[in-house]
Amino acid sequence: MKMSYVICSALLALTTISAHASPVKTPDLRIDAFKKEQGALAQRGELLYEVVFDVNVANLQNEDFKMPKSCFILSDEKGNKVVSSGISANLLMHYGGLDSKEGIVMFTSKDKNIYDMSLVRWSSTGCQSNTAKG
Repeated sequence: MKMSYVICSALLALTTISAHASPVKTPDLRIDAFKKEQGALAQRGELLYEVVFDVNVANLQNEDFKMPKSCFILSDEKGNKVVSSGISANLLMHYGGLDSKEGIVMFTSKDKNIYDMSLVRWSSTGCQSNTAKG
């Protein structure tokens, strides 16, 4: 009896620890992005290429969801990536179950190849650097 109590206690503790150690669930989102504008940005004496996308983010879960610290990433098939430089505030707010929101997302880069990028995704990691090679 005492041995089964010890084994059950150990299993319960192990289950509790692994439940707390599991990562935050990635939301089930659908992102539709359409290039709206492209141009240039002069900032602090530096010239940058800029692309603006109309974005619709849909929460495909039947549960409420609040965007954690996150960003949008623009990329191409070659693995080039650019982190968003501006996001409509409403895209980062609370989503009800099966809710969707529309807004704009801006990307800037020193590289003119940003004009050829068209793949937009959401990410909760890799949001620190503006431009990265894949």
